[in-house]
Amino acid sequence: MGVRRSTNSFAEQLKRLPHKALYRRAERLRPSDRARLDAEIRRIAGDGECLSHAGNRRDGIDMYVIRFSTADQATEMQAWLDASDISNWPAPQPRTDIPQLKVGGR
Repeated sequence: MGVRRSTNSFAEQLKRLPHKALYRRAERLRPSDRARLDAEIRRIAGDGECLSHAGNRRDGIDMYVIRFSTADQATEMQAWLDASDISNWPAPQPRTDIPQLKVGGR
């Protein structure tokens, strides 16, 4: 049987990290682009805490949110997101080098 938490840890993180940077993206990021974004988040956050999550009704359903503890960090991240034009980075391409599975022995 699992242990029941008495608090909502995600809600507590949202309270601890009130400053946010937002970006809109329709498709997922390629693994190399995700690694680049994560490295930039870690660089800006430094030793501080940060949180990245999909948007909600308040932030915008189609937005991605990156939260920081200080306004300076969020402003720097927002400037990087705008300068890098992350919304227009190419989407991952489906692999075509994998043979199609055959059904029914044909």
